[in-house]
Amino acid sequence: RIQRMSPNHRAVDVVVSTHTLSQITIQSKFFYGPLNMATLSGEMIDIYMLTHPDDTRKENEATILSKDTNRCWRYIDTLSTDKHGRVSYNLSMEEFPLSAGIYPIIFLVKGDHTIASCN
Repeated sequence: RIQRMSPNHRAVDVVVSTHTLSQITIQSKFFYGPLNMATLSGEMIDIYMLTHPDDTRKENEATILSKDTNRCWRYIDTLSTDKHGRVSYNLSMEEFPLSAGIYPIIFLVKGDHTIASCN
């Protein structure tokens, strides 16, 4: 059913104070069609983060999929979308001790390699 529909994925940008010491929640939704006609439920999603804020060039999905070691993309986790096509992940500041900056995050659908991105 979704084969003929274009992806309409979204991710929520997150702004965090440098005083945040606990965790950050990143979220995304996965839909297909012009009016979000079909949700992507039960699909596996890989999450990646660009860990060096000085390298803020836009990366395409081919670069991420190649797992090129010269890039700074860090694999975070693989999650399954819920029945509403949503994914939510808590980034622990202890696990990801990051300095101030912009950190692009990519949510990659394993099935068709479409993406949702946020900062």
